[in-house]
Amino acid sequence: LARTGYVRHVVSSPAARRQGVGRALLEAARARFAAAGCETWCLNVKPGNVAARALYEALGMRERYASAA
Repeated sequence: LARTGYVRHVVSSPAARRQGVGRALLEAARARFAAAGCETWCLNVKPGNVAARALYEALGMRERYASAA
């Protein structure tokens, strides 16, 4: 996992949603991970968070594992 970047939380104000804030935050994270030598990155998202999942998929992320707690 030494070369894996992990996104812990991505949160924007409801008033700022659908304006590119999440995309900008994730693009910045991707750039920082690349600069740090990370070869991959990952995060967790609730299955029902449709908007977040759509954003992550638009950035090229794909579901690798599914779990329930």
